[in-house]
Amino acid sequence: MANFFNYFPKTAYISNEKSSLTLVTNILTRVKFLDAIKNNVSAYYLYSVKDGETPENLAFRFYGSMERHWIILLLNDIRDPQFDWCMNYETFNKYISEKYGLTYAQSTVKKYLIDETRSISSLRSSVTETRETDYDTWNSFATSSTILTLTNSLNYTMTKTTSKRTQTIYDYELELNEAKRSIKVLKKEYVDLVEKELKNIGNITPVSAV
Repeated sequence: MANFFNYFPKTAYISNEKSSLTLVTNILTRVKFLDAIKNNVSAYYLYSVKDGETPENLAFRFYGSMERHWIILLLNDIRDPQFDWCMNYETFNKYISEKYGLTYAQSTVKKYLIDETRSISSLRSSVTETRETDYDTWNSFATSSTILTLTNSLNYTMTKTTSKRTQTIYDYELELNEAKRSIKVLKKEYVDLVEKELKNIGNITPVSAV
């Protein structure tokens, strides 16, 4: 990450020990990919992070340099690599154990999941849709499993099947962690252009003494 901050502009700073101004790297500078690039499917491809892979070794694999891992982090809006990046199995279990206590997390229900399937049919056609709704354990609207069938005057029949299941804290946290495995990897042909744009930030005139 050191090379990343080398591109940042300088700013004037007065330390408590010195009365003179010193130019330091302005680490408060914020950069991001343009939405036009992030949403351009031709500029990147999707990748599923394998257990134990880090932004650094992926940057080496795809771009030939571990120092370019900031490209992967920026493209995926990852601000905290420790928690915004998917944890490996060992780290995840340690995290769960320290946060909840492993036994507690595996046995305690985090929420109810309501799966609702609606089927609308007539003599000529049939339409089915399924949706999932999350309910916290204390939510009184988490109803029991039901099947409801209604028929209107045009002989359209709607059958709504609602089933309730539970999810433990462990599974809930695991689901969140697994969702972080899917990332965008910028295609190699765009890397030099991105680095050039970042270097342009360093050409911003630094704050001068008044």
